[in-house]
Amino acid sequence: MLMVRAKRPATRPLRGWAISVLHEAGAIKECEEHSWMQEATALPGNEAALRVAIDEVIPRSLAEAGVEVFRLHEDLENPGHFVLYVHLDSQAGLDSHFASSHFKKVVDAVAPLVGDGKPDITSSSN
Repeated sequence: MLMVRAKRPATRPLRGWAISVLHEAGAIKECEEHSWMQEATALPGNEAALRVAIDEVIPRSLAEAGVEVFRLHEDLENPGHFVLYVHLDSQAGLDSHFASSHFKKVVDAVAPLVGDGKPDITSSSN
């Protein structure tokens, strides 16, 4: 008798999943020169406040010249763990985003809500 073992679903960190979804959707460009990812995990009890702080910056960031992708993902198995992926069309656009008042405002708002006082930012820019 042939027995088939049920296949367990593959698990991976939220960051890996977010990157694969963005690749499949064509949202990540091959030239990742002007991209960055930010991960943040809220301190217990601050999950909703962290989401609100990040959500507030999204419309203003999408309105910036040169912003091609600005996507927020939340880990459903670890509420309060967020990954934000941003891709701009140039280094000048990336620099402008980091210098914007709304970027500075969200960094200040997020700092007391996350474990070490700052989100983990990974930049792919050169």
